[in-house]
Amino acid sequence: MKHYLLKAFAAFAVMFAAVPAQAEWREAKSENFTVIGDMPEAELRRRTEQLEQYHGMLRYLLDAKRTIPVTIYLVSGIDAVQDALGNQGGGVAGFYSVSAQRAFSVAPERFNFSVEDFNPRIVLLHEYAHHMLLSNVDMFMPGWAQEGLAEMFATAKLEDDGSVVIGDKNDSRGGAMFGMSRWSVRRMLESDLNPPKDREENIEKYSRGWALSHYLWMSGERPTQYGEFIAELNRTADPVASGEKVFGDLARLDRELDRYIRVHKFKLARFTPDLIGTPGEIAIRALSEPEAAILRDAIAVSVRTNEDIGRPVADRARSIGARYPDNAGVQTWMAEIEYDAENYDAAMAAAERALAVDPDNVLATVYKGRVLMRRAIAAGDRGLVREARDLFLKANRLRPDYALPFQAYYDSFAAMGETPTQGAVDGLYSATILVPQDAKLRIRAAIALLREGDVQRARSILAPAAFVAEEIGENKPLQLIKEMERTTDTAALLAKAAELKLDRVNEFIEQDDEEQD
Repeated sequence: MKHYLLKAFAAFAVMFAAVPAQAEWREAKSENFTVIGDMPEAELRRRTEQLEQYHGMLRYLLDAKRTIPVTIYLVSGIDAVQDALGNQGGGVAGFYSVSAQRAFSVAPERFNFSVEDFNPRIVLLHEYAHHMLLSNVDMFMPGWAQEGLAEMFATAKLEDDGSVVIGDKNDSRGGAMFGMSRWSVRRMLESDLNPPKDREENIEKYSRGWALSHYLWMSGERPTQYGEFIAELNRTADPVASGEKVFGDLARLDRELDRYIRVHKFKLARFTPDLIGTPGEIAIRALSEPEAAILRDAIAVSVRTNEDIGRPVADRARSIGARYPDNAGVQTWMAEIEYDAENYDAAMAAAERALAVDPDNVLATVYKGRVLMRRAIAAGDRGLVREARDLFLKANRLRPDYALPFQAYYDSFAAMGETPTQGAVDGLYSATILVPQDAKLRIRAAIALLREGDVQRARSILAPAAFVAEEIGENKPLQLIKEMERTTDTAALLAKAAELKLDRVNEFIEQDDEEQD
């Protein structure tokens, strides 16, 4: 997911002020983050500790059981972010993405513009809140609640004693809060099924969503109703009816909300380390010379999305790959870089060089399998398919908590026109539990559930992919959700999914630009 910070009000960036450039890149690794930056060890440690502090607060409040760790690349500024993105980079000030393969951010030290209460720290906390809000595969929440809570958590104060204070207002939303159309509660409740038509209206999900979330969570006036509403919504899938049942008279709630905003006195809540825990061990090391050499290209291949953009990265990286032929890390990156540029023979050679040094290298094993799948599809060779699947299964045995081998194994069946085995389907469900933030995994899982006849579960799994606040209008998952409102007939729903080409979400099936959106 890209966040167009100069065009929309979201991005994933790094916290606090810029530091002087240093000569050495370092990596800080904690339980939930890997932070890579060119800065002194003490500063890198402080930032990582504060990220863990914030994570602890969110885990406590949201009862999050497990989240995929996030890698954050701290670069000098917006220009460096756009260098990573190549010709995709116009107007992009930060980048956050999560998939079965990895969760990562490319984040600038500073912005080259100034808006009150809109800074790299605020944006980081907003986006990481989304990462945590989507960590529960068994429950969905509406888009306004996702954005409202992310806005509320984004102003958190991370204190020196390890406490976290939430609830402060964000003055950069003042114009939207007191001007614009001021959505009613009813309009907000129906906004997932009747999404905003333009960006001006879309900002209401953030500003009015913040107001309702803050009122329900923090005011003390309706202390249990947020949780009751989410439970009722997940039971009925009818947002307006759920709201009327839990909140009662929606016009009365509108009046309460307007009064709450006008008074302009908002309660805060403090969470101390005895509640949220303290950061665990943080290991810091300097990147090796080969790691530092490939870093720019590693970042670029992580964020670029097609072969036309990936080929210049491959052209640039090959001299580094040639310089370090026996470095498993460099060769694993080269396998990914060449694969994304569709240079499959070069990708296979790099993966085999990595495996010669490190036979249990999980990602190199997956890339070798991916190349074999491409060759198998081109040749219609079932023997190569078996070899590829054996490699995906080997990668799964080496790292059972990694979603990527599950996804690749599942995708290998439809790519060859075969029905996935039950083991492949079970693996897909495991991948979705491991990385519930990945919308494409959710789409795959929803289609599999429809094939099993479980419409209710399919809708719940698909909902977060449909209710994306940054998007304008109806996306394809939302169109399928609306079809589920009209019918529970699985044959009709699968036909609709095929019409929308959602059944083609598969890494080995070629997709046009429209399908990839």
